[in-house]
Amino acid sequence: MPSLSRERRLHKKVADVPGFWFSRSPEFCRKWKKAIANGLVDNITNILVSCCDGYADDPHTAAYYRRWVATDHLWDTFVVNVITLLMRKGAWPEEHEIHMFLDTANGCDEIIDQAGATAILLPLPTV
Repeated sequence: MPSLSRERRLHKKVADVPGFWFSRSPEFCRKWKKAIANGLVDNITNILVSCCDGYADDPHTAAYYRRWVATDHLWDTFVVNVITLLMRKGAWPEEHEIHMFLDTANGCDEIIDQAGATAILLPLPTV
């Protein structure tokens, strides 16, 4: 589990994902920030952690997985990449309440797993 300051930095990165806010209403932005404060990022991170064995065991993603978990910074970037992919795929339409990815009964784990399997193949950030 990330340290408190690391957790705050991760939440801020998710709250500030570039390009997501240009077409969003102020009301949606308020709901988004409240969802982050209420555990959205933590819920997604927990589901991603449960998917990690699959990434590590799959011959197509194992090497990529090991890169992303090498440091806390890379793992946090991976989480932001997954959330960004979910945003681009319309996981949070403005006219609905923010989906918190609380349970796996509604397919939340499959949605996160698919986004993770895509994000894991992205290039590592340059420092």
